[in-house]
Amino acid sequence: MLNNQGINIAELYIKVAAGNDPVWKSPRGGRPHLHKSAGVCTQHPDTTLLPEQPDTVCKVYWKDNYLSYHSAVNKRNPIRLHCEELTGQTDDQFERQRHFRNIILQDDGQPSVKTIDLLSVTTTLEVGVDIGSLQAVMLANMPPQRFNYQQRVGRAGRRGQAFSVILTFCRGRSHDEFYFNHIHKITGDPPLHRS
Repeated sequence: MLNNQGINIAELYIKVAAGNDPVWKSPRGGRPHLHKSAGVCTQHPDTTLLPEQPDTVCKVYWKDNYLSYHSAVNKRNPIRLHCEELTGQTDDQFERQRHFRNIILQDDGQPSVKTIDLLSVTTTLEVGVDIGSLQAVMLANMPPQRFNYQQRVGRAGRRGQAFSVILTFCRGRSHDEFYFNHIHKITGDPPLHRS
């Protein structure tokens, strides 16, 4: 329901689509719509009208969609993923580090609930905080210098791990683009010598 301020979220609800629920398929591009969408394709609203009657049903699309196939068709059990933040503003950094390393004290509660699988961190982690070995590191931007990059990605693959994955997201800034185009400089340049 719309009001003068936009959408009234108190009037919103979620309905999970069942296998036999109707689908309106756009004649341009074949985009499926789980509702009539005011009779207009959501991808090409200016040029494409949806058919008056639905073309097919939801279960036709399930086999081609990774998420729906595993959850709706195969009835796979949910996968647990506990994510937390670790920054300079985190109230109890030591407890969070402990839970990430799967060290749960008796007073902490249920280990299956407290264990942290994924940490979102700031450069706080660059200053020698020991959080154990990591299987993967993702950087949201290119660090300022080579030693910053090595310090951050060096957190993964320690203590005899067979593999690790590092993913660096480069933004559309000149600094990030330079290192994206000259990967060897961020990973292999010799350290700076200061006198």
